[in-house]
Amino acid sequence: MNKSYRIMSLEAKDIFAAMHQVGKEDCEYGIRSADGSINLRKFSNAFDWSLDAIKLAEVYAKKVRRQDFAFKVGRYLYTKNVICVTFRYAYKEFNMVGKNTYAHDVVLDTSDMGTTYSGFHWESQGCVLRYNCFCNIGNKEHPSNGIYWDDMLSGQTAYGNILINIAGHGFIIGGGRDHNSYNNIVLNAGGYSLLYDQRGCEWEKNFALSKDSGIWQNLYSVPFRSEKWAEKYPSLSKISEEPDFENPDFPPTPAHSRITGNVYISSENFHVMELVKRFSNIGNNVSMDIDDDPGFCDRKNGDYTFRPDSPIYDKIPSFENLPFEKMGRY
Repeated sequence: MNKSYRIMSLEAKDIFAAMHQVGKEDCEYGIRSADGSINLRKFSNAFDWSLDAIKLAEVYAKKVRRQDFAFKVGRYLYTKNVICVTFRYAYKEFNMVGKNTYAHDVVLDTSDMGTTYSGFHWESQGCVLRYNCFCNIGNKEHPSNGIYWDDMLSGQTAYGNILINIAGHGFIIGGGRDHNSYNNIVLNAGGYSLLYDQRGCEWEKNFALSKDSGIWQNLYSVPFRSEKWAEKYPSLSKISEEPDFENPDFPPTPAHSRITGNVYISSENFHVMELVKRFSNIGNNVSMDIDDDPGFCDRKNGDYTFRPDSPIYDKIPSFENLPFEKMGRY
């Protein structure tokens, strides 16, 4: 499988603005060519995508912001304003692992975004988010989300993460399939702790029904029916190309996901649509009100380890306390 590359210092709003504000003389750094067409050549793989994002940031910093855009300390990248972890412009590969990150007070002036974000790929399988702490994400004006698997993104795994004070939704899954989320904690989401919709069968079904759409072309760009792919990602190899939203193997159908063994502590915890309930396993999660006592050791002082007598273990006996000491710089 291909290696993946991550850009951890680029604000989504800056990249978006750069793509739309740089002059024609700088078009080789943007997503569009001089004639306005999409410059797909520059985004043929994750490495080019990442290099373009870096160059785009440099151009925007020089021409618009006129300030240093980012700096690096050891293996950590920072912006001048805030640590910002977003995979929107590089998170498009396979078997990527994002772990041991403490991201706080980020995604404060963009909406419809997440601390981690990707979308529009059925074939981007095997990516894992584990042992991360995302805290104070978004705000009232820009209710951004914790973990955002958008636009039918599929095949993602998240476990051992804690999401605290998320202005938007804790987890938002935009109609994808083959997801695995377990042993996570969402504490105080402004929206839902978990929102899982069926957009590929509803308002995005035009993409799902057109084999010329980007999401189908992304799938066709990999040998998903080959022996090696079938061994690694068996669900992909069983995909049906015949339009039938009642078929769990038709890729827009939100099927084969497993969202179990999570702890959701917010005013509203679940919004899971009917096809998700029918074709995926959504169960054995603990749902508590924000004012309930889940049995944290010291919630007031930020110790979110569960005590041995926590009521969480009554429903999820196998829940494992998170390795908070390994989240962030240590």
